[in-house]
Amino acid sequence: MRCTYCVVFICILLCAACLTTGCVSDTPAPDEKPVKPALTPVPVPEVPDTGTGYIRFEDAVDAIGLAFDWDPTTNPDLVQGFTRSGEAITIHFLSGMNLDNAGDARIWAFGTSTANGTQVRAYDGRQWTIVPFGEPFVSVEIDPDHIIPPRRLFEMNRDLIFDKSIPSTGLREIELTDGRYTLAFHNSTRTLLFDAVTGDPLVPEA
Repeated sequence: MRCTYCVVFICILLCAACLTTGCVSDTPAPDEKPVKPALTPVPVPEVPDTGTGYIRFEDAVDAIGLAFDWDPTTNPDLVQGFTRSGEAITIHFLSGMNLDNAGDARIWAFGTSTANGTQVRAYDGRQWTIVPFGEPFVSVEIDPDHIIPPRRLFEMNRDLIFDKSIPSTGLREIELTDGRYTLAFHNSTRTLLFDAVTGDPLVPEA
């Protein structure tokens, strides 16, 4: 079930990422070869099971770049050994799907860039699903150490997010791009905007 969620979620994110990059067509130029995205499951250490099925944002960020160590010289028995990639990974946008009331998500996804290009990475607590994107992201870099994490954001704005005067439909998704969080709700057009650095609510653009 988690794998299905990852595939569906990553397809949605690819569409959103295309808007983020400003691309308007997927038709390659005459001298270009089309790149066929491949879903690549990358096993990583499982986040300790809390019994809720939700993943903290910090745990997802900490797992970026981790992969199983297949090298027999460093992991001769091929047991649960993991290594962190030495490549620089830059985050340009992030999204969490199906949130609980604490700000944790069932799946976290990131638009990233490395020396090998751009990718969309989705994490379900057990593995990453990575799809090469092939277009540069135009959104600014996100430094996880210099933003308000979702849990803290929810603590700061609990009365606004869970406004008792508005019928509750459940939290669908949180996104962060260009310094701004967008929070969306199930079966509702209601959205909330927050400054990602201060956590302050923002007025939606007209």
